[in-house]
Amino acid sequence: VWIGDDVAWLHKFDGTVWQSWNSNFGSISFNSIDIDTQDYLWIIVENGYLAKFDGSVFTGYLHNNQNTPGRKHARNAAIDGDDNIWVSFWDSSGPARFDGTNWLDFDSLGLPPAADIAIDTHGNIWGGAHAYGASGPGGGGLFKIDRSNV
Repeated sequence: VWIGDDVAWLHKFDGTVWQSWNSNFGSISFNSIDIDTQDYLWIIVENGYLAKFDGSVFTGYLHNNQNTPGRKHARNAAIDGDDNIWVSFWDSSGPARFDGTNWLDFDSLGLPPAADIAIDTHGNIWGGAHAYGASGPGGGGLFKIDRSNV
């Protein structure tokens, strides 16, 4: 079990022993933790960026390779079958896909900002909009990106 706390520490419990790592990201929370097929942890950090933990080192990735975190504030992440990291943003439309090196932005689809993102068994990407402006399916509160289109 992996747990991120509100002061940037990451903890692992194997059923018997706890281990902890300091991310050195400052006094922030982790919003989301996902694990890819290579056992890397992908973490959405409270101040709006994506981080990877390889078991010993934390690496931060800024959206669109910007030097300023927060051009978009990452909210949540999901990992597809190809180990691409799909990131939802709370302050701008459309998710983005990160392949470990490059970002591909889906702003042009005109989707609402999403509080959550998930990938179904067919590889389709689903996002749920924030409470403000969300009115359920068909009303802008839920979106789907068909995997065949990405």
